Amino acid sequence: MKKTFDLVFFLLLFALVTACSPTKFATEMAIDALTGAGSSTAFTGESDPELAAQSLPFALKMYEALLVDHPDHPALLSAAGEGFVSYANAFCQLPASMESSWEKQRHMLQRAASLYLRGRDYALRALETRHDGCIRLLNEKRYDEALENCSKEDVSDLYWAAAGWFGAISAEGFNMRRMAEAPTAYALLVRALSLDEGFNYGALHELAIAVLPALPEAMRYRPNVAPADDPVRTWEADYYHGLGIDPISDPYRAAYHHFERSLKLGEEGLVSPFVAYAEAVCVPQQDYEGFRAMLEKGLAVDMETRPDSRLVNTLQAEKARWLLAHAEDFFVVIPDEQSEE
Repeated sequence: MKKTFDLVFFLLLFALVTACSPTKFATEMAIDALTGAGSSTAFTGESDPELAAQSLPFALKMYEALLVDHPDHPALLSAAGEGFVSYANAFCQLPASMESSWEKQRHMLQRAASLYLRGRDYALRALETRHDGCIRLLNEKRYDEALENCSKEDVSDLYWAAAGWFGAISAEGFNMRRMAEAPTAYALLVRALSLDEGFNYGALHELAIAVLPALPEAMRYRPNVAPADDPVRTWEADYYHGLGIDPISDPYRAAYHHFERSLKLGEEGLVSPFVAYAEAVCVPQQDYEGFRAMLEKGLAVDMETRPDSRLVNTLQAEKARWLLAHAEDFFVVIPDEQSEE
C-alpha cells in the first residue's frame, strides 16, 4: 500500500515540477492507484487518528484535481464521495460532539455540514453516470423514477449520499430547508437497504440506528402522497416484511433490529454500533444502565478482529470513553452505583 501512495505522490510531484498537466498515462495510473481495490485501507486501517487526519485532505484534493479533467469518472466520483463524508464524520462532527467550547463546536459543525454536502454531491454524481437524470428526479422527489432501476452496483453511492445528507442535517441542527430534504435522504437509505442490506459490514444498519429514532414520519415521506403510491413505503415494507416490525410506530424496536444486524455483519468487530445505539436509543429513553452497558461492550471489542477498521474503532472507542465520563450531561438521573453495591 505504501508503494501505491508513493507512486501517486511521485506522479503528482512530477506534474507540478514540470508546470504542466499530467500525461494521460500518468493520470490514469494515479486514478487506478487511488480507486483500486483496497486503496482506502491505508486510511481505514490506520491506528493513529492524527496521522490519518493530516494525510486524508491531501488525498481528497487529489481526487478533486483529477476530477477537473475527468468530471464523469465513476470510480473517482465514488471515492471522493466516500472520502469527504468519512472525513466530515471522523474529523469534524465527531470531535465537535466532544468539544466544550460552543464557538469552536459551531465552527466545526459548520465545516462538517459543508464537507458532508460536498461528499453527498460527488456520490450523487457517481449515481448520475449510471442513471441519467437521477439528480434532477431526486430534486423533484420522483423517487420511483430516480431509484427504481438501481442495482447492487449502486448501493455504495446510495449509502454515501444518504450518509452525507443525514450528516449535514444533523450538523446544521434546526435548518428547516435542510430538514425538508430528509425524505430524499431517507429514500436513498431505504432503497439501499432493499438492494443489499449487508453492504460494507452493516454500514446501512448503523446509519438506520441513528436515523430511525430521530426521524418522525413527516420527515420520512413526501407530504400529500398516498402510502400506496409511495415507492419508499413499498421498499421499506419489503425490507421489514416478516420481521414483525413497524419502523414508524416502534422506531426503537426497529433500531434494535438494525443494531443486531450490524453486529452480525460486522463480525462483532466494530465499536460504532454500540456507540450509535447508546446515543440514538438509550439517551432518548433515559436508559442509563443500557447506555453504560452498550458503551462498555463497545470498549471490550477486540480491535484486531477487523484490522481494516482500526481508524473508526479507535475514534469510536474515544467517543465511548468520553460519553461514559460525561453521562451526567445526557441523563436526568444517574443511579448511585456505590449505594447499589
